[in-house]
Amino acid sequence: MSNDLGPWEERWLWLAGSLLIACLVSWIGWAIRNMGGRPQAWYGKWRAWRGRPWIEHTARLLYAVGIPAAVLLWRGVLKESALGLKSFPWLQSTSLTHTLPSTWADWFKDSLWAVGLAVGAAILVAFAQSYLRRAHSDVRRGRRDITVSLREAVIHEAHWTFYREPFILLWGTETGVWAGMLLVLLEAAVNPARWTDLREVAASRGLLLRAALGISSALIFLLTQNFWLMLLTHTLLGWWWGI
Repeated sequence: MSNDLGPWEERWLWLAGSLLIACLVSWIGWAIRNMGGRPQAWYGKWRAWRGRPWIEHTARLLYAVGIPAAVLLWRGVLKESALGLKSFPWLQSTSLTHTLPSTWADWFKDSLWAVGLAVGAAILVAFAQSYLRRAHSDVRRGRRDITVSLREAVIHEAHWTFYREPFILLWGTETGVWAGMLLVLLEAAVNPARWTDLREVAASRGLLLRAALGISSALIFLLTQNFWLMLLTHTLLGWWWGI
């Protein structure tokens, strides 16, 4: 990375690069799936290969978690306060780098907010799913798997946190959190696979639940600025909803 770039410019450069990678991958994948002929046949074999999930999810982790980690740990550009990286009270004596100090009282208060928001989200989604089941009898909850829910929580929370960080520094927490979510929405909107998902009941359910998780994450950050509680809440709600 050029030494001519300051932390502010470098932050936006990394963010733009992440958004560009996401758009390129989504459009290339869509093109291959709809090209027909040999590329589509190759894609069908790829989808059927048993080792595909391991490669795909590893690549997703490297993209969603690796980029923010590199900018934080290697480049030292990101700010802990805008990421919500609070230290654990029982590890205060270790003087962990890249974390904000916190106390047991802070964690207790933050946990109460997280529990309240998680329960509220679960109740609202339960009402929404009840309505969907009456309208579409084929709507079913996915299989619950805590390891899958944890993986998806790590990927999405790291990605969302990375996108909101510069906006929080630019406009403050209240505005920056929602500006970051708008960028996430833009990334999803330019992905043609999401257009297809909206036309399918089962896939659209997953999108709506992911949106609920995004809103819950934003609200928890607004009230706690605690990334770890956002991650835990996302994991538990994702497991409960089967996504």
